[in-house]
Amino acid sequence: MVDTQKVPHSQEPDTGVSPHCDLVTVPARQGLEAVDLLRFSPGGVGPVLHDRTGDSLAFLVPSGTADAWDVPGSSCVCRTEEGEAPGAGWLVPPHTDTEVTDPAVLEAALGEAARMLRLVDSCQRSGADGATADPADPAVTAGGASEGGTDGAGAGAGPVDR
Repeated sequence: MVDTQKVPHSQEPDTGVSPHCDLVTVPARQGLEAVDLLRFSPGGVGPVLHDRTGDSLAFLVPSGTADAWDVPGSSCVCRTEEGEAPGAGWLVPPHTDTEVTDPAVLEAALGEAARMLRLVDSCQRSGADGATADPADPAVTAGGASEGGTDGAGAGAGPVDR
């Protein structure tokens, strides 16, 4: 987990990252999805820290965000001016375009990331249970379903009118 008491101000001198901001910490998998979403959002993504162990990411957000932050699966704390934290580094280094991530935009991106990950996990579990057809399986027909399997509409689906 990112040590929220000591975070790097930058790996480059004089980047202008304000020490007066808060940190939203999330599991790395959800955070990486959110970073991808934020890169394409109008507000962009501000600096993001990683813990180098692959466990969590921390988004820099405006000071005061911690007072109202209530997003399940994440935490938000005030950042201090203690300097570089051992084991923490920049995933998204500070830059001049976006000093911090907008908390409302981050909350939306984290929600979307969580939904995408649940969907991916659900699909992977279905595949592990043998619910999906393997295209390399010779039993797979031209219609895309294996003999005795479903037609892709789900288990128990009725016949399809053609």
